[in-house]
Formats: sequence, structure tokens, C-alpha cells
Amino acid sequence: MGPSISQGGELPDRSALSPPEPGGGQPFTLSVEQDDTTLYLRFTGEFDLACIGRVEAALERVSATQTTRVVFDLQRVDFIDLAALSTILRANDNARSAPFEVVVVRPRGLANRVFTLTRAGDQLELVDHISTNWSDGPFRRWSA
Repeated sequence: MGPSISQGGELPDRSALSPPEPGGGQPFTLSVEQDDTTLYLRFTGEFDLACIGRVEAALERVSATQTTRVVFDLQRVDFIDLAALSTILRANDNARSAPFEVVVVRPRGLANRVFTLTRAGDQLELVDHISTNWSDGPFRRWSA
């Protein structure tokens, strides 16, 4: 069934469902932190195809460390596209054959819808916030 027409004969405002205009959100940043066993990838802004190389480079550190958990912290992500979602799903698939797990901290607002609409949330461990017991131990910061 298509969109319904309001009494005034106009389509309802669907701008809330549209992706942000290019450059309309916060600029992308990626902070990479490592404690004894957990690699934290903390994202801000628009996580899209242009950012994938930096994320994949950060994920390469998993095999070189004693990492048992990778946390994709998406709490401050404004927009996520399918290329970015595919990167998270690939990391999750790799975790099944390697000795680590993937945890995704949900983005807020409309950015969270990609997990529902694609049903990717069924394949991932999605949490609403980072557990305090994950952050025990000193962090090593890397620039990504």
C-alpha cells in the first residue's frame, strides 16, 4: 500500500525518513581504544562508504592483539548506509571463526532504523549502552 494522502490532497511529510543531505550531519570521526581484551570503535557523524577503509584498518588490529571483544559504539552516529552496515556484518561473520565477539551499541534516532529495516539486528548483539565492566583496565588510544 502506498503513502496515504492527507485531507489537503498532499502527501505526508516524509523528510524524517530521508537520509540527511550530504554534509548535513556531523563530520565522521572514529576513535579507537583498546583495553586488555576489548577493542572499542567509537563513531560520530555519518558512517558511510567513504569511512569503510578507516574502520577496516582498525579491525586489522584484532588479529595482532589479545582482543576477545570488538565494540562498535554507534551512539553518536547520525546516519549509517548499507556499506557501513555490511562492514559490521562482515566483522561479525569473521568473529564466528575467530576468538572474539562483536557487540554493537545502537545508534540513536533514525540511524537505528537500518538495523530494523534490514533485519541485521537479528544477526548482531545489539545493546543500548556500553557495559561498565567492559571498560575495566587502562586504554591504549590509537588514531584511526
